[in-house]
Amino acid sequence: MYLLIDCDNFFASVEQIFNPSLRNRPLVILSGNDGCVVARSKEAKALKIPMGAPYFQYKNLFLIHNVHTLSTNHTLYSDISRRIISIIQEFSFPTEVYSIDEMFLRVNKDLPFILDLAHMIRSRVKKWIGITLSIGIAPTKTLAKMASKIAKTNNGMFSLTSKETRNDQLKLFPIEDVWGVGSAAQKKLKARFIYTAYDFSMCSEEWIRKELTIQGLRIAKELRGTEAITLQSHLPKKSISISRTFPREINSFSELRLKLIQFCEKLACSLRKIPRDTELLIVSLSTNRFSKEIPFHQKSQPNALNEATSFTPTLIKHAVHTLKSIYLDGYSYKKLSLTFTNLVEPSAQQTNFLHNDKIPKSSQKALMKTLDHINLKYGSDSISYAQSRKKEKSPALRSQEYTTRWDQLLSAQ
Repeated sequence: MYLLIDCDNFFASVEQIFNPSLRNRPLVILSGNDGCVVARSKEAKALKIPMGAPYFQYKNLFLIHNVHTLSTNHTLYSDISRRIISIIQEFSFPTEVYSIDEMFLRVNKDLPFILDLAHMIRSRVKKWIGITLSIGIAPTKTLAKMASKIAKTNNGMFSLTSKETRNDQLKLFPIEDVWGVGSAAQKKLKARFIYTAYDFSMCSEEWIRKELTIQGLRIAKELRGTEAITLQSHLPKKSISISRTFPREINSFSELRLKLIQFCEKLACSLRKIPRDTELLIVSLSTNRFSKEIPFHQKSQPNALNEATSFTPTLIKHAVHTLKSIYLDGYSYKKLSLTFTNLVEPSAQQTNFLHNDKIPKSSQKALMKTLDHINLKYGSDSISYAQSRKKEKSPALRSQEYTTRWDQLLSAQ
């Protein structure tokens, strides 16, 4: 059996842990540039505020209904997510972290044990963290995902282990809500009058394979109760990236360079956590695609490294060199992206005899380990590279990093 564990209204719930005045009132979390809604409390959902709603269009509605707004605080959300994951992993069952607020658990036990386990997980996370969970239980991952959605309106838990219950729910479940069925597939299915998960599960395998490929066939089998999508608990990442759309257009190379270096610092730290080294980095720049004054311009440039590395200074040097090759004077840029790909295990590297770093590999590793340890213990900005020290002010609507910075801990009175 699979359990899909989903944190309810995660971003909003995290904010409510540390600010009790936000509880039981409409709360929306805005994107990094406060452009649109990326998360909502249940009270905000009741006001029919949609995901992705542009802030400027709904500003008056927020004022009328006293909706509280906050900017995303990814550092805080990631830390709380890490704590929840560690609690669940203490039960020692195979897991797959699907997203920042979702996790699959596979349990080879009978149903009474699984129900007791689900209750125990919900109780422990609520008591230790303060977050409520919705847990779906089913024989496949696709059905568990479906059960977790149903659980949100059924006291936080729902089981699709019974065939009769499963068929009843499949007939009520919209095809657009089925995990893995994208918009293109939805159009093909609805063109054949397939509107529910049950309709899809009854389609012929030959047609599904032809029109929706092998992935579509796997989903259909899973809806029938046959496992076709296995747990991917140790699937290595193929790439990691950071992409930011700026609140204003940037026409200064030095400002773009500063942001790129900051991206490098964050991604290099993430690389070392996996742990992986990168053989290839890609820098992308684009102007505002919605501008009516200048034509849209976008450019991406890969840079193959002489030797795979996670050493931040080396990555900064290559990233800045790549940025220089694609930056054009006279353009105002709206978006910058950095990707590290072709990731390899540090022990799997093939040494390049042309490699001429002045700092030996062993010293690079020790230096980065020390840097990461200090930033983990005292806060992510405790030590950084001099050329990236000009940090931007946090958005005015962003909450504090309550759990990762000594100077932002809550104080008791």
